[in-house]
Amino acid sequence: MDIYKDQLEALEESYAKGEISQTSYIEGLKEAKSAIIDNLTSLHDLNKEMVDYYKEALASAQEELSNFTSQMEHQTSVLEHY
Repeated sequence: MDIYKDQLEALEESYAKGEISQTSYIEGLKEAKSAIIDNLTSLHDLNKEMVDYYKEALASAQEELSNFTSQMEHQTSVLEHY
């Protein structure tokens, strides 16, 4: 987010020095706001994808552990008959 902070500071400075018009300043603010929102939306989407991925990975690991436990219980019961 530092890049946006730097961009906004440069925009503020340019406007304060009279290097850009009010219209350009407002347009720059709109562009920065849009870029920030796009970035946050992408981060949010990535976060959701990561949560889904880890949920699936945990479910898979739980299934594997359950299968292993069942197999070990079966083998233990077979050994108890001897």
